[in-house]
Amino acid sequence: MSTCQTAVMDYRILASISCPAEDLPLDELRVRGAGALLDEEFAQLTELEGPDGEPLAAYGHFLALHPDGVIASWTVEAPSLAIAESSARVALQEILTGSRLLADWTIESCEVTVSDEELAAAAQAEDPVPEPTEQEVRALTREQLLRSARCLTAFSLDDFGPEVPQEHALMMAGSLIEATGFLMGQLHADIQLLETHEVSVDEYQALGDEHDGLWIMDVLPERFADRYFGGTVGRMLLTSVTVLGHRLTEPAWHGAQSTAEALALHLIIGEAKGLLEHFGVVPMEEFTPAMDRFATVALADVDHKELGQLYDPDGVDGPDLSLWFTPRDGRPPHPFLLDNEGLLGEEDQFPGQE
Repeated sequence: MSTCQTAVMDYRILASISCPAEDLPLDELRVRGAGALLDEEFAQLTELEGPDGEPLAAYGHFLALHPDGVIASWTVEAPSLAIAESSARVALQEILTGSRLLADWTIESCEVTVSDEELAAAAQAEDPVPEPTEQEVRALTREQLLRSARCLTAFSLDDFGPEVPQEHALMMAGSLIEATGFLMGQLHADIQLLETHEVSVDEYQALGDEHDGLWIMDVLPERFADRYFGGTVGRMLLTSVTVLGHRLTEPAWHGAQSTAEALALHLIIGEAKGLLEHFGVVPMEEFTPAMDRFATVALADVDHKELGQLYDPDGVDGPDLSLWFTPRDGRPPHPFLLDNEGLLGEEDQFPGQE
């Protein structure tokens, strides 16, 4: 007996996702935070479920950010336009409701961008879109960094050094904003892995080579690896998104308020250097001393010796993990950082918590 398999076609989905009306308009860093979270979710979305339970391949996502939310686009292999649209909407809704930080966002629209007939005609197109050249990538990166630089209002361009050309200083400022978004995405990905396996970073590393590595193992002090759970990484994510990221866009900088903020800013500066080196938009011999100068200004109130002690794998000096999120000026920590049972549940407690 022969089996007839339903033919499938590639459908490009276009979805508009909006944040709650009371939060509008979003500042650029908050939009980038949401974009980073969605980017990680879409990166893992390789298969949808059709109406009869059949698997539908999904790939090639693209996100466009704007002050009201995010526009998402990706490709779904499905037997019909209707099935592609309905399956994509269900998957997108599951992404939102499954995220603590995006659960109250709504899907304004989710539809295929062309009809079956238009898609068939497009398949006959002769010339594929060429890959951008290295020069084009560098030009696009330059434009993006210059746009992002407008967000870094807590510092002046002179903080990179008065001798640095203005455009180069702007691109360095933009690289810090872009690196903040990267940090958000990497932390979110690590949270997903730790919560899925319900283990600490130390325990996850012991699971074997078949498991993807954790980004935080390369950047956070290794000596606390057995105490890094999803909640700890979640607190670092919250620090980078709602505390550190927001304060970078304020009129003035008042210093890192906790060890966690100092660590987050240290990581952001490091990632920004890597971005500038990778795309070659600013010469390394120029951005290295300029970014080091910026770090001196941004972390002026931080005990660098104390921060360095945390990275000694055999050391015992430096603030304990339980004190990382406590503000230096004695104020109470951000409420979400203390929520053991809620948004960022954590296993270890702060002093004074029962």
